[in-house]
Amino acid sequence: IASSFTNSRLRTMDAILEDRNEQVDARVFDKAFRRSIDELNRKFHKKVLVIVTDGRLDAGSFNTYSYQSCIDYAANNHIPVYVLNFGQGEGQYDLSNLEFLARSSGGA
Repeated sequence: IASSFTNSRLRTMDAILEDRNEQVDARVFDKAFRRSIDELNRKFHKKVLVIVTDGRLDAGSFNTYSYQSCIDYAANNHIPVYVLNFGQGEGQYDLSNLEFLARSSGGA
């Protein structure tokens, strides 16, 4: 979801509903991550990436771009990453990996 900073609930809901029907393969976290940063770079001056996740990441989540590559990409583009986790963090990449990704980019 890409949206300008706003305090308008209607604009925020419109941005959420705009992409709601898009099917996403949970195993392609790396591609979604890089695409999000590319989209932010094109459209916005002030940037932040918020990841909402169930915490389930595995080796398939980083087939195209490595875990470290994703961290470096966010940091090199000066985009802080914030992670909202609503799960247990099962799999090869657990909650500590998501926390490290966020902290390494200047987020939380």
